[in-house]
Amino acid sequence: MFQKNNSNLLYQSIFWLYIIFFVSIIFPLRPVSSITIVLILIIGIIKTKKERNYFFSNEIINPFFIGCIGLYVLKCFSLFYTEDVALSIKDLKQSSSVVLVPLAVYSSRIFFNDVLHRKLMTAFIVIIFIASLYCIAIGMGGYVYYLQKDGLFYHKLVNPISQHAILFSILVFIAQSYLFNGLRAKTIGIPNKIVYLLITYFSVFLMLLSSKLVLILYLFFILLYVIKTQKNIPNNSKSSLFFLITILFATFILLTKNPIGNRFREVASGDISLIQQEKFSEGDYFNGIQFRLLQWRFVYEILRDNDRWLLGVSPGDARKHLDQKYVSTKMYIGQDGTSEQGFLGYNTHNQFLQTALENGILGLVILLLICYGLFRILFREKNLSISFTVFLILAFSFTDTPLKTQYGIILFTFYPTFLSLNGRTEHKSTRT
Repeated sequence: MFQKNNSNLLYQSIFWLYIIFFVSIIFPLRPVSSITIVLILIIGIIKTKKERNYFFSNEIINPFFIGCIGLYVLKCFSLFYTEDVALSIKDLKQSSSVVLVPLAVYSSRIFFNDVLHRKLMTAFIVIIFIASLYCIAIGMGGYVYYLQKDGLFYHKLVNPISQHAILFSILVFIAQSYLFNGLRAKTIGIPNKIVYLLITYFSVFLMLLSSKLVLILYLFFILLYVIKTQKNIPNNSKSSLFFLITILFATFILLTKNPIGNRFREVASGDISLIQQEKFSEGDYFNGIQFRLLQWRFVYEILRDNDRWLLGVSPGDARKHLDQKYVSTKMYIGQDGTSEQGFLGYNTHNQFLQTALENGILGLVILLLICYGLFRILFREKNLSISFTVFLILAFSFTDTPLKTQYGIILFTFYPTFLSLNGRTEHKSTRT
């Protein structure tokens, strides 16, 4: 009896720890995220040791996790050649999540079955819904009382919960894709009418968040979903019509003049040849594509001039070298006597470039090993929701540096491993 009660206690603990973890990443609470991950890891080890007589499953021996360990070890080695030891140590502390997060997920696999996974994903969707509703309420309040329209778009929309618009867009996409998948497989346990309402609501919220990358992939996701569903369920015309209307409406919004469509047109403006100039003026404006292409040039020049192709300049010195480039090429670096810094402090906005700059070709090879591990999840699962989530995370790595922030690391390492828990556990928990 005692053993059974103890097992139930561990099960309940892992359930609530995951709920708290979801809350801590949706309403950013960094200390809570770190504590819950460590506790999930400890409880998973206790359960595995108790039932299997070993601490970790052989499942952790995979390209993704081996790559995560390798990247962290390489960061540790950079302490021997960095000029800024303090900043490198700070980066090491933050990067520890690259190893701890997937290790915690793998250790907790012993608890998982379809029921627990469904409960947790339902809770995740509810928390996302509450957070987004709160943001809209604040934004609408600003519009009604102060006529501030920008409070309903992009970063300002999620400012009330201290979130990043693109990162939050990806979280919403994960919730959306699970709803789509559950609708087709009828595994969510929520009435279809409510699921359709949630899908409509989250679609509108994604458009308000205005992430170009997420919106484009979301439209592709809906289109593939309709094709796949129509192929497997020929008489599902009402559902297909609903989603096709969603695609047409979203496309209309993106192609017309409005705050959302304007973000897409802004990318198309600008002369790419601008980045070839040796010097700029402080008044030069760089759109997203121009700035990211410019980083390719800067990273190449930094590695070439410092002869650091193999190991990079170290995580501690990368920012200093980039700032020197911004200064030497006369880019806007703010005004004296003010807190405005212009481009100073900007990273490469590309995880592959950032890794090459910090840890050289060796680091880039290890990062590619991690990506290979993610692709293995994508092809192994053969699940549209998981596949698009993994693909979105990889695509995001070309436009930003997720492994440079705690929540970016969680996004990169947690969700692919967590979503693949469904149906691929070594052990089916009997607790439901």
